[in-house]
Amino acid sequence: MLNSLGGYKTRFEGILPPEKPHWLPRICISQPWLDGRNPSSDTISNLMKKAGFLEVSQDAFYLREAELLLTDTAPRNVRISGESAIPFDAIAEIATGEVIRWIEKRGIR
Repeated sequence: MLNSLGGYKTRFEGILPPEKPHWLPRICISQPWLDGRNPSSDTISNLMKKAGFLEVSQDAFYLREAELLLTDTAPRNVRISGESAIPFDAIAEIATGEVIRWIEKRGIR
């Protein structure tokens, strides 16, 4: 989902076996190097709003048209490239009905 937001692409490389008994396997990914700087929270908020997202909580944004919820969009997980905020380690998911009702109940617009 995060790949669909822009030109930044995370690639699935494979599954790594557990390192020890009773540990979980790990997912291996690769990401291209992203030049830019880590923005402030205010800069992220302003750029995400310009892109049509609603700020719904700390480091969390919602795109109503796509029912897309981005969380963990903290400065450590976002780079500024040109005039865009590129969330490279944020968590993207389709918002559940419960989340959508929570947003609507609070009148977030």
